[in-house]
Amino acid sequence: MKNASNLALQQELRDGLKSVGTFTEGFPVATRNRIMRTWATVAQAYLNVTEGKRLCWKICLLNIGVWAAWKSRRFRPYMLRNFVHDPLSGRSVTMLYNMFGPRLAMVLALNVFFLDGFGSSASFHLLQRQDRMPNGQLESTARYHFLAFFISAGLFAALISHIIHLKVLYPRLIARLSLPSSLPATTSDTWASAIRTPAPVPRLRSFFRSLFTSRHPKNQLTPRAGGTGALYALMMLTALGFPNAEIALFYPPNYSVPVQWGVGSLLLIDILGIWRGWKFFDHFAHLGGALFGAIYYVYGPDLWNWLRVAVADPSPEKVE
Repeated sequence: MKNASNLALQQELRDGLKSVGTFTEGFPVATRNRIMRTWATVAQAYLNVTEGKRLCWKICLLNIGVWAAWKSRRFRPYMLRNFVHDPLSGRSVTMLYNMFGPRLAMVLALNVFFLDGFGSSASFHLLQRQDRMPNGQLESTARYHFLAFFISAGLFAALISHIIHLKVLYPRLIARLSLPSSLPATTSDTWASAIRTPAPVPRLRSFFRSLFTSRHPKNQLTPRAGGTGALYALMMLTALGFPNAEIALFYPPNYSVPVQWGVGSLLLIDILGIWRGWKFFDHFAHLGGALFGAIYYVYGPDLWNWLRVAVADPSPEKVE
């Protein structure tokens, strides 16, 4: 069935190339050849990669589309209402939508980079575990298992962040606001006050800062999980499933480190961020996603196989 699926995909890409050729018949010859060559290159690259990486690319395209919607003033009210999870709103569906809602270009780049790097490895590990499982249900495709793992990891990470924000951070914020506030300090026209007053930000610096900061006011009770919690689950599953693997950056000096060192360093940074009170990333969601990846590594494949057996259609009765 897997071979038949690959053959069907190959035929579908060939039909797409023919459709592109028919659509571009009226174009200049050089332009038409360039378009068809680009389509053939992209189609061949899509056909050569694993099924898990294809699904990761589709999730990346979804993230890019959501990021583009954030940049549109027309869709911004809808995005703020549905793609931002507020623990005090009483809505739970926003925890799902928030997985695919990066607002910043830097967060989008990190999501695409880590999803493309660790997604295929995690999908391959899940496929191996299913094939090696005794009396396991055969799978014609692994994309449903990977998609279920990815969404479950994101929801688990968002739930951990939701509980901590609602049960820990919110009471602390209320207690802090209930304290008597001190009078604002008066500023005097002296050299000392001029030094303490921050200087205006130059236009060039403010332009680059706008690429990495949100235009919306920050809310301490709004988890900024996005899809990073699910990405940490992918990294943890890869680190446990392939302990001897190494990761390397795609730019020079191309120095590689063991995958467990890399994932462990990121977890230490998140612990440090919680201790220091950093607010840029949702460190609670990161740790929650890593915890889900570790738990799923131990119990997940068995649970998935049991669910598939439980919901499978019974064998048809023999008719005499």
